[in-house]
Amino acid sequence: TLPRINKNSKSFLEYIVTGENSIVKKWLRLGASGWRLDVVDELPDSLVKLIRENVKAVDSDAVIIGEVWEDASNKVSYGEQREYFLGYELDSVMNYPLGNAILDAFTSRIDAPELNRRIMSLKENYPPQSFYSCLNMLSSHDISRIMSALGAPAPETRDEKSAARLDGAALEIAEKKTLAATALQMLLPGVPCVYYGDEIGMQGYEDPFCRRTFDWDKAENNNFLERFKYWIRLRMSIDVFTCGELEPVYAYGPVYGFMRISGLEKYLVLVNMSADFQRIRVDAARFSAFCMHSITSGAKYESADGIHLVDIQGYEVVVFDCREANDL
Repeated sequence: TLPRINKNSKSFLEYIVTGENSIVKKWLRLGASGWRLDVVDELPDSLVKLIRENVKAVDSDAVIIGEVWEDASNKVSYGEQREYFLGYELDSVMNYPLGNAILDAFTSRIDAPELNRRIMSLKENYPPQSFYSCLNMLSSHDISRIMSALGAPAPETRDEKSAARLDGAALEIAEKKTLAATALQMLLPGVPCVYYGDEIGMQGYEDPFCRRTFDWDKAENNNFLERFKYWIRLRMSIDVFTCGELEPVYAYGPVYGFMRISGLEKYLVLVNMSADFQRIRVDAARFSAFCMHSITSGAKYESADGIHLVDIQGYEVVVFDCREANDL
């Protein structure tokens, strides 16, 4: 149903990219903040470079995000090494590797050490500007919604997928997992992107079931929505979660912990990706985190050597302000 296009056609390039009133330029001038390039693997490097040149000529701050499902720093497509992050093409990409890692962690396919390895691999491979600009998603129009993905394996037939709905205890667990996963999405480096309907707990397996229209009735008096908003507000109210350095602190079994640091601001995030209560030993001495006050639970931990025994409930996310009292 889609037209096949000769991407080297001069008239096509003028219409889409290079012309004074091209599609790329027109919508930037009308207020668009940038462009997401769908299936960028199928666009030749020469075209992506041309798009960047023309986008930045109109607005140097406009962002160019590519749809890449793998590690974009070493992506090979059609037998060629792609040049996404050499400074002439993309600013960043959709962060499917992170979303997949979080999904795998909350479905017990991987443990916290492997989650940390995947996150740190992206940090090490991507230019910092791209790493902090990744479009962090848990759902999209191409994959199952996070509620369904965390709730139960997808049924085999199309009719079963269409009719599938979580309820009862399964729904309650899926909501807890989704909110904890959302906290990671909001508090790790990158730019969170919420797929419409996830904020009210909509369900649906892969296309077309993930593309159902927004459920306005479900949005009314929705407690899940209020808890979802909490993590958005937390990210927006503390600058360190936007631009702070990322340092792993704890990765053992189902519990993952990391520090976000910017100047005097130091925040520790701990997430329990299992249903079981965990008591963990957190060594935060190298961050001089001798006093930790939880802004999510109200708990306070003090230690002369920076080693804390922390209690964390199943699927709980705890955020600690680790600044010294005289820095507050």
